[in-house]
Parts: sequence; C-alpha cells; structure tokens
Amino acid sequence: QSGGSRTLEAEESEAWSAGFAWDQPFSNEFGLSLGVTYYEIEVTNTIIEPTGQFIVNDCYNSLTGNSVFCGRIQRDLSDPTLPTLTLLDQGFLNRDKETARGVDINLTFDDQWTFFERPVDVGVDITANRNLERSTLFVDDEGNPDADTFHGEFGSPLWNVRTAFRFDYDDFRLTWETRYLSSVKQD
Repeated sequence: QSGGSRTLEAEESEAWSAGFAWDQPFSNEFGLSLGVTYYEIEVTNTIIEPTGQFIVNDCYNSLTGNSVFCGRIQRDLSDPTLPTLTLLDQGFLNRDKETARGVDINLTFDDQWTFFERPVDVGVDITANRNLERSTLFVDDEGNPDADTFHGEFGSPLWNVRTAFRFDYDDFRLTWETRYLSSVKQD
C-alpha cells in the first residue's frame, strides 16, 4: 500500500556554516588559495516514502529493536509454521530528525611553467569533504527512539576528495582528474 497521508507535519530545517578563505599574498608569480567551511544541517519532520524492501530491512535489522517500520508490516499468523506478510504500508511519513555535519575544503594552485621553451598554464584544484555526521532519528508511537548513523558507511564515506590537474597551451587543455572515497563499512 502506498500513497499520501493526512497526518504529515511540515518539514523544517536549521542550518549554519562558518568558514574562511585565504589567498597567498607573498608573490604574484603564482596563485594559491584555500577555503574551509564547516557546516551543520538539521532537518526535522523530513517527508519520506519508504519502499517495501526498506521497511522490511529496517524492521528486521534494527540495531535498537525499536524500528518504527515494524508497525507498517501486517502478518498472517494463522499458520505459525508459515507466517506471511499481508501488507506493507509504504505511505508517506515524517522522519523525526536528519542531521548532516561536515567540513568542505577547497585548495587551488595556478602557475605558468615552461616546457620546451613554451609557456604552459598549470592548475590544480582539490575539493574535499570530511563527513563528521550523517544520522537519522525516528521515534515510534510509544516514544521509543530508533537512531542510526551513516557516516563512514556505504553511500556516506568519511572522505570524498576530487583532484583536477589542468595543463593549458594555446587553445588546448589537458585535464587529469582523480576521485578518492575513503573505505566504508556496512552494519
């Protein structure tokens, strides 16, 4: 069963960030800049529509045993040797709280080098994100919390880094990009 709900609350969020930017003042020979930003985002009453598989997985694999999704499963227990799922309620609902915290780091370097007596503009851009928290909280009808953290797990690595090297000569540009994702685990 899926569809709308008359019991949804309005989704709200609070966010704040603080950061700084620095450009090297020592020389006009090259460019070097660094920017760092800390962010914190908290969303309450996030509106979600869980899939049937998510509902089953969260109920049966809950680390706390308080999954709010167990109440969205109806079973036919008339034959105890063969319990059957008869209904999965996939309707919209509010997630009580979702939190994301992290640090964004940006480093840029630009210079002009000479190769075979020809000027080549060289640049390096590094963009990194350090995931400090990625979590959700559900509270069931009896007030039992079911909290889960995702940072460092599949889909939410602790580090996500992208590096781009640029070499420009006349009308040509050669770019080499790499991406690094830190190792992840799964509960």
